[in-house]
Amino acid sequence: TWLSALLFGGEFPGRIIENLYPIHVAVVPALLVILIAARARRAYLAKPAQFAGPGRSEDRIVGVPVWPNLAVRAGGLLALATGGILLVAATVT
Repeated sequence: TWLSALLFGGEFPGRIIENLYPIHVAVVPALLVILIAARARRAYLAKPAQFAGPGRSEDRIVGVPVWPNLAVRAGGLLALATGGILLVAATVT
């Protein structure tokens, strides 16, 4: 049909790989770099959210300490993810 001729340059697969390769190599990575730069700029200009209360956030201790609390949580998450991957690898094959 005319749609396959337009998309693929004739019968499938036709010249579609030749046509999409430059887009895959040049356009998509450039677009990703532009989007990441725009996101970083927007995040820099917006500044992080601040907790309510007096004083600056640098003067207060907010949240959970990295050591040992967050380190133990991260280790537990690593163990769960590793266990899940091993379970899938052992049973799905």
